[in-house]
Amino acid sequence: MIRGIVYLKNNKGRIAYAGKSNQTISIMKKLGGLDWVALVLTIVGGLNWGLVSLLNWNLVDTIFGAMSGASQIVYGLVGLSALYILVISGKLSKK
Repeated sequence: MIRGIVYLKNNKGRIAYAGKSNQTISIMKKLGGLDWVALVLTIVGGLNWGLVSLLNWNLVDTIFGAMSGASQIVYGLVGLSALYILVISGKLSKK
């Protein structure tokens, strides 16, 4: 008897979880390459805002220059990544 929720990987590379009855309740696809890039960029953006808040230090501006073209691209990519994560989070949470 399986107790609680168990995560399994089937032969198609999908994640499935089963309840107490060994019955597969749902199959959720693994994160793809774009999903991971968006997730990492969103985390980097969040950490950067944390540094700005706590230490008044902007890592992106330190690396690329204050409001340089490169830093604006990074900020734009972080914003797009957050929107992408917002859209796919609904799909990933459906059971």
